[in-house]
Amino acid sequence: MRIREAVRGLIIDPKLRVLLVAFDFPDGVVWALPGGGIQEGESAEAALERELLEEVGLETTVSDGPIWRRTHVFPFIDGSYDGQSEVIYLLHTTEFEIRPRLTDEQLKAEYMVASRWWTIEELMGSEALFSPRKLPRLVAALLEEGPPAVVVDVGV
Repeated sequence: MRIREAVRGLIIDPKLRVLLVAFDFPDGVVWALPGGGIQEGESAEAALERELLEEVGLETTVSDGPIWRRTHVFPFIDGSYDGQSEVIYLLHTTEFEIRPRLTDEQLKAEYMVASRWWTIEELMGSEALFSPRKLPRLVAALLEEGPPAVVVDVGV
């Protein structure tokens, strides 16, 4: 199987809001953590910094390290991969305005159509499809208990 290595960021601001991006796939819209594929020769941390700058305009260095991982087997629309394996980093940031460095056309080419801050109440009360699927519960547990001591597999 051709599994793409990727990285994502769980970005939390001082108001305890989480930054998510929306992907418009043929099966529907999925709200996910910003991030993407790790390029050849690139570290996970460097890929995350690049992806966050491109997708949401966040200039940062990775702060709290990886907390979650997941592997999702699904055929990429363009046929290039059979799935994706992600490492998810926790980042605490100041409040900032979302300003992607990629153009709207570049984002749409990656199926990304929106981005916004979510409160835990909005996450828990939403009927939206999230990636990972149990993201609202994962975020709620993280805010209540703090980050896990070891990297946790959070499933699809």
